[in-house]
Amino acid sequence: MVKRKKAFVRLVCCLLAAAALVLLCVYALRDGLTVSEYEVSPENLPAEMDGFRIALIADLHCARFGENQSELCGAVRALSPDLVVLCGDILDSTLCDFEPVEELLRGLSGLTVAAVYGNHENSVSYYDRAELAELYEKYGVTLLSDDSVILTTNGVSFCVSGAADPSCWGKSDLEYVREHLPQCRPADGMFNLLLCHRANIYPALSGLGFDLVLSGHLHGGQIRIPFVGGLISPSRELFPDYTSGVYSENGSLLVVSRGLGNSIKIPRVFNPPELVSVVLRAEQRDS
Repeated sequence: MVKRKKAFVRLVCCLLAAAALVLLCVYALRDGLTVSEYEVSPENLPAEMDGFRIALIADLHCARFGENQSELCGAVRALSPDLVVLCGDILDSTLCDFEPVEELLRGLSGLTVAAVYGNHENSVSYYDRAELAELYEKYGVTLLSDDSVILTTNGVSFCVSGAADPSCWGKSDLEYVREHLPQCRPADGMFNLLLCHRANIYPALSGLGFDLVLSGHLHGGQIRIPFVGGLISPSRELFPDYTSGVYSENGSLLVVSRGLGNSIKIPRVFNPPELVSVVLRAEQRDS
């Protein structure tokens, strides 16, 4: 009788452990859209921009969320953003499927949207890149490529700069900055936002006068180890920096999206697709 009880207890424990493992795997590999919100306080944020909200979309890679991108666009609109930014790799160079991209742009119609290209847009043909540029123009998206513009939305004016992604990646971060950033000019007396696809060059970008940098590219490290972070970058670097969330260096803030889609065969583990909401807060300073 005692042996039977012990055997029964072992069986129950094994079943519970197996069930827990299955649930853990389901949780780790979940692929439903998530929304992450970060509140940041840039040093030079004007008081009138307190509460300003930015929806950050990165690394879509032609993925689709709901029929006609209804889930993704609905999630963006639910945020009531003052600005939407597309931080590169909206296309995927191996798929080059414009249909989910146009569905996204159509669903964002009426919102203020700015974009930069990523490495996948630079990897497609000239004609495909021109088609994407035409789509951006059709839907009123401000496409930035080593330049800056003053945008006004909801009565607030600010400067947005966009760094072009290099057509090949053989240069050092500092060489890249010297080549691409001179045309991106922070405006005096204004809040300065920089869109740059590759978060991993942030150390070379910080301290250049941009109050906030928005990026993607690293896919959250693809596999995220709880309490550790991302495991691998798209260029196969182990434990890369700047894979998700908020970073601060040299008076500049960086917010990184883990991205929405996938371009490699490695599954996203503990790393569901992410839409990022960035809320700007004016610092409370002693008078």
